[in-house]
Amino acid sequence: MALRISLNSHVCRVYASDPVHNTPWQAKLACANAAIKEGVMAFIQFGNGQTEPTKTVDNGVENLDIRSDTPPLPTTGITLQDFFDTLPKPFPEDISDKGPNNTPTWLNLTLQSARGARLVSNFIPIIDNVRHRKLDIIRSSFLRAHVIISLVHGSILRIERPEETRTYLVEAQFLKRHDAKCAVCLLAMSQGVGTYIRGLKEEAENKIPVHMRKLTEKVLQVLAAECGKVRLGNRLLFDFSTERDGKVFFFCLAHAKLVHLAF
Repeated sequence: MALRISLNSHVCRVYASDPVHNTPWQAKLACANAAIKEGVMAFIQFGNGQTEPTKTVDNGVENLDIRSDTPPLPTTGITLQDFFDTLPKPFPEDISDKGPNNTPTWLNLTLQSARGARLVSNFIPIIDNVRHRKLDIIRSSFLRAHVIISLVHGSILRIERPEETRTYLVEAQFLKRHDAKCAVCLLAMSQGVGTYIRGLKEEAENKIPVHMRKLTEKVLQVLAAECGKVRLGNRLLFDFSTERDGKVFFFCLAHAKLVHLAF
């Protein structure tokens, strides 16, 4: 289940629950709980994500942001290029010469570059049926109408890390599932997911100061030299254990205890 709350055409939040529930009602409850946990009440309390009421203008009328009506979805599907053209410009990311069809690869490479940020991405497909009638003229005197049922696709993208989740959604309006996946990546890019991931990457890299890294390199060199004096080919052995939800302090402490010399 996914919940989207739009305050206007450019300000919205999306919340979702994983497809693991037995009934739609259970999924709806989980989605509502996720929205409350992620601060939906603060987002809608005063409108436009503000934390205090909008200040009034000189004439005493509040400057409220009125939500624009959402246009109806096309019944025949739209192309990925049409969707890309509707996004705000200039586009914040470089999508290269391959165009919008390569955005899932861009997202995957960007996530992989942010090692230490503990990011996990998940795509959830949305499928809907579109019915439309087609009229055939038979011998110029009879009309035969038959219903054509075609599938249109949408997608939900969730980018998760411990204690934080970002969700993006495009409704079922694409004829191809891959186009829907590319579209939700484009939507995330237009809403600053690249800046968000790069910020987490920089934060993770700065957890260990530069002078501590240089000191560690010197210590490792000394330990490796001492190991080689004991026996030819002797070296340091490291045992690693990782936990995505672990804290940095315990992560470092556990590894420090597991370092041992092979004599």
